[in-house]
Amino acid sequence: MSTHCTWPEISFGEIFDISSSKRVLERQWKQSGVPFYRAREIVKLARDGYVDNDLFISEDLYDEMGKRFGVPKPGDLMVSAVGTLGACYQVQPTDRFYYKDASVLLFHPRQKICSRFFEHAFAHHAIKSQVEAGSGSTVGTLTISRANELRIKLPPFSEQRRIAAILDKADALRRKRKRAIELLDSLAQSIFLGMFGDVRVSISVADVCSKVTDGTHQSPKWATQGVPFLFVSNVRGQNINYETNKFVSYAEFENLTRRTPIEKGDVLYTAVGSYGNAAVVDGETDFVFQRHIAHLKTKSEYIVSTYLSHALESPVVMRQADALARGIAQKTVTLDSLKKFQIPLPPIEEQRRFERMVLTVKKQADRAHMANLHLEKLFSSLRHRAFSGHL
Repeated sequence: MSTHCTWPEISFGEIFDISSSKRVLERQWKQSGVPFYRAREIVKLARDGYVDNDLFISEDLYDEMGKRFGVPKPGDLMVSAVGTLGACYQVQPTDRFYYKDASVLLFHPRQKICSRFFEHAFAHHAIKSQVEAGSGSTVGTLTISRANELRIKLPPFSEQRRIAAILDKADALRRKRKRAIELLDSLAQSIFLGMFGDVRVSISVADVCSKVTDGTHQSPKWATQGVPFLFVSNVRGQNINYETNKFVSYAEFENLTRRTPIEKGDVLYTAVGSYGNAAVVDGETDFVFQRHIAHLKTKSEYIVSTYLSHALESPVVMRQADALARGIAQKTVTLDSLKKFQIPLPPIEEQRRFERMVLTVKKQADRAHMANLHLEKLFSSLRHRAFSGHL
């Protein structure tokens, strides 16, 4: 085992040639061809190992860039340089892509290194703190000059490989657990399609809801703590996430919800920007939310809230949302459009059976999430030991 204090401290500029790409104009983006990665795609690759890309450049432009300026090569590191900083992805032998200037930096090794060791290093707080320091108060940026100044305690190549191999085994277990959770999270929608994909009877949202409104239009009186104030990003995957940096007092909460209380069984639906996400209110946590989220109160004699929430995310309803969403910069599903959505309406007994199945899946998913949190803590501890020379 090596001791951290014996490792020499060295700058990244001594280890890598760090560069950005040549600019690709937006008019050169294509819908097919060679993948074109921005920071968000690199973040996804670093986190999950794969990405569903939606931007491309032509084969001719990629070949031209390769001949004139070079393209990412196996062993190079791609690092996000805007927004989420320091997400690191090692280029694989099968990769073939180009990348956005300034949004992503390319780290090409100037000496023999274990690239995977540096992938792990970018996730360690010793490097993360340097990456994030002085990055700007609004949109974070990592410039080439700052990237060259990053410093690391660098063990010998053989030790880099040993550390990377240990962390890779632990990381593989994390990724398998995350993939299992993703499958569990998508299982409810698969059950929905299996049970109700061929239902031909449909009804409008307005007919099965006693009220369709939205969040507060008032400018809230903010508080340093109290009742969470939620945004569109807090409604995802049939869940309501209460983590936020905005709060209102309990007096303000009562004032904002006086006309339309937020109650157990209500359904929330994101209607602006990232529209089409739904979730059922469990009634366990007080909260208020912005007007970009629609608020639906169901008629329980016609529809089960859990069923409605999943119906709103089903392909047949998403197609309606895509067709009716207005605007360019921020697509918006208006309340009038939402009321007109046609949803399949199976017998109430079938809806309740679906709800029972979803609750069973949710319990399994909750257990998996808790186990994953424990695994993440263990991995974080292991990584700290690795870069402290105690592994």
